[in-house]
Amino acid sequence: MTIETLSGSDVPTSGLLDGSLTRIVNSTYPFEKILQQELLWCLSCMKYPSNDESINYIKTLNEKILKHPNFIECLKKRVLEWVEENPTSNWQYKIASSKQNLYPYPSFSAALQAHVRTLFRKPIARILCALERLSAIKTFFCVSDQTKSKNGNYEKLLKFWEQIYIDEKIVKIEDIPSPKPDGYNMMAGSLLDLEFPFSFYIMKQIDSFKRHYEEEITILQKDNGKIDAKTNELYDYVIEDHLKDFKNKLFMSIPQLKNSPLEWEWASELYFNDFVTVIVSKDGEKKNKKMLTLILRLLIGTDKMCQPIFLHSYWWRNANEVLALLQLAQISPIIIKDIEIQGNAIVRGSLEKYLIKEVTKLMLQRICGNFEGSENAHLIDKWQHDVTKVLYLVNKITKAKNLPDLQLLRIVNDLVAAKTIPLDSIKEIVQL
Repeated sequence: MTIETLSGSDVPTSGLLDGSLTRIVNSTYPFEKILQQELLWCLSCMKYPSNDESINYIKTLNEKILKHPNFIECLKKRVLEWVEENPTSNWQYKIASSKQNLYPYPSFSAALQAHVRTLFRKPIARILCALERLSAIKTFFCVSDQTKSKNGNYEKLLKFWEQIYIDEKIVKIEDIPSPKPDGYNMMAGSLLDLEFPFSFYIMKQIDSFKRHYEEEITILQKDNGKIDAKTNELYDYVIEDHLKDFKNKLFMSIPQLKNSPLEWEWASELYFNDFVTVIVSKDGEKKNKKMLTLILRLLIGTDKMCQPIFLHSYWWRNANEVLALLQLAQISPIIIKDIEIQGNAIVRGSLEKYLIKEVTKLMLQRICGNFEGSENAHLIDKWQHDVTKVLYLVNKITKAKNLPDLQLLRIVNDLVAAKTIPLDSIKEIVQL
C-alpha cells in the first residue's frame, strides 16, 4: 500500500490519474512545464565536435527554444503524435505497485510526474536531434524573429518550415536510438547559421542527383554538333535546354521544390547564402565566405544565382575551378577588394582572366624586390613555393591557361629554379 505524503504539490495527483497522457499534458501537467524541466537534458544527448563551443551552444539553444512558443507548439504536436503511436496502458498502476518507481520520490504525484517526464524525453530528444542534423532549429528562430517585424513574406517562409517539419519522412525519428547524454554524434554542420528552412536537407536531395546529371551531360558531349569548336565545351543553349528537363525531373522526385519559396527571388537568395555557407564549412578548411559569394555572383550573375537548380548544376561542373579562383584571391585579398568596389567594370567580362593576370603581376613584382644577402635567401624559396601554388591552381582554370603574363611567370620560375642566370638578369627580363 502506498500512502501519499503530506508535502504539497503544484500538480494534483487526481489530475495525473484521470485520463490519457495527451489530456494530462494539455491540462494538469502542461507540456511547456515538462519541456522546461527536461530540455537541457535532451540537448545534452547531442555530442558536438568541439566541447567548449558545444557547451555554450547548448545553453543558447536551451534559452532560445524556451523563448519561442511557436517552436514549442511544433515540438508538442510531434511529441503527442509519438505518444499516441506508442501507448502505455495502466502506467499509473505500474508506478503505484512498484517500490522501485516510488521510493526515489517524496510523493506519489512526484513519481507520476517523473514517469511522464522520462517518457516524453524520448521523442523530444529524438526530434531535436533530427532537426539539428538538418541544421533546422536555428533557421526556425531566424525566420520566426523576422515575422515579428511584421514581414508577411517571412510568415509564408515559417509555414514552409512547419510544412517540412511535419513530414515524418524528412524529420525522421524512428531510426534514432533512445536518448542518453552524448549519445547522438552531431556533425560540425549542425552549428551552421542557415537562413532558408531546411536548406541543408534540400541541398542533399538535389546533390543526390549529381551523378545522374553528369551522366546526361557526358552523353550530350558525345554529340559533336553540340560542342563549341572555340571552347571545346557544350554550347550554353544546350546546357540551358537540358537544365529545363532536368529541373522537371527534380520537381517530380523532390516534391518540396515545386511551388516552394525557392521560386521567390528574395527567398532563393537566402538559399544561395546557405549554399555558400555549407561550401565554406566543408573539409575543415577555412574559406572566406564573403569572397566566395562575390566570386560566384560575378561568375554566374545575380539573376541565375537565385535559381537553385542552376546553382547546383553550375557547381557540379565548375567547383574545382571556382575553388581554385578562391584560393588565388586569398593570395592577395586586395584584388578582390578592388573587384568588390568597382564591380564588373574592372573585370571586363572575365573574372578568371582578370584575377590570374593580377596575381601573376603580383608574383612578378615580388621577384623584382630585394633578395640580396644570405638573410633574404629564404624569401626566394618562399617566392618559388607561392609561384608553384599559383601555377597549380591556374592549371585548374580552363579559360586562362595561355595568358601571356602567365607564360612569362613560368619562364621566370624555371630560370630562378635553375640558378644558372643571376637574379639581376632575371629582373631585367621581367621589367622589359
